[in-house]
Order: sequence, then C-alpha cells, then structure tokens
Amino acid sequence: AQKIDIFLSKIVSIAASSDADVVFCGANYDSFLTWPLFFRQYITPYLKKYSAISHQKDKFFLTHADGENEGLIKEYVESQIDIADSICPYPMTKLKLEDIRREFNEKITIWGGIPSICALEKFMNEYEFDRYLYSLADSIGKGDHIILSFADTTPPDAKFERISKLAKFTKSLKLS
Repeated sequence: AQKIDIFLSKIVSIAASSDADVVFCGANYDSFLTWPLFFRQYITPYLKKYSAISHQKDKFFLTHADGENEGLIKEYVESQIDIADSICPYPMTKLKLEDIRREFNEKITIWGGIPSICALEKFMNEYEFDRYLYSLADSIGKGDHIILSFADTTPPDAKFERISKLAKFTKSLKLS
C-alpha cells in the first residue's frame, strides 16, 4: 500500500482538481478478504487520506463497498468517505439495511441498498418481493443519505416488471 500510495495520491489529486463532483477510489471490499483488522491497518488510513484530498477540493469521496461488510461499517465511517457505493444488505449479506444506516448515522450516503436477488424470481417469489418492498420502506427511514438502486449491478435475467415496480414504489414513498 505504501509503494503505490504516491501514485494513487497523485491520481486522486488530479481527479479532485477536475470538474467532477465525486472522486471514486477503492473497491470490492469483503470482510472475508479484507477483514476488519486488515482493513483498519492497510485500507482505512489511505481512504481517509484520499477522502481528505477530495474534501479539500470540495468533492465528495466514494468507495465501492459491495461485499460482506460485517465489521467494516465503522471503518468506512472512520475513513470519512461520503458515499458507500453498492452496499448490499441482507438477505445477500449478514447486515440489514437499517443497521447499516444506523451505523453510518447520516455521515455516509448509501448508493445501492437493494440486493440484486430481489429482481430474480428464482430467489424471491412475488409475495416475498412485495414483503421486501414494505420492509425496505421501514429500513430507509426519512430517505436521506440513500440513493436506492440494486447493489453492484442488475442481474441480466432480472424481471423487468420488478424493476418497474421498485421504481414506482420508491417514487410513492413520502420521504423528507
């Protein structure tokens, strides 16, 4: 990490000096591969540094956090990132969306939050999908600090009707 830090610092600085609103750095964490102690020692300090570089230029800082995040949520907060992209909650991972939001405490915006299996009939029947939508409404609270989307990517065999239903459902929510 120290060897490539000089290079990455320059890249983040160049990106932060651009017209972009968001600087994206780091991806694909998973508590099985980047376990919390490893993350704390080898990733958190660098994300925090790159986040500070971005914030000095009035940019948001985003990292792609699409794996199992058990034990990593506090590290994201410590890193002072602004956006956790592709957060994938239960039932695909161990953490529930409402618990992640509570830990982020309005410091980090979630981009994602909807497990991609929700779009697949082989994992959720219509009744389970509808139940998931209503639990989602409870999970997002006021609706601040969240950009709802399928975490990571929409599966190629996703049922289009579910994507449409999800879009209509989220538009119908009365969020502040």
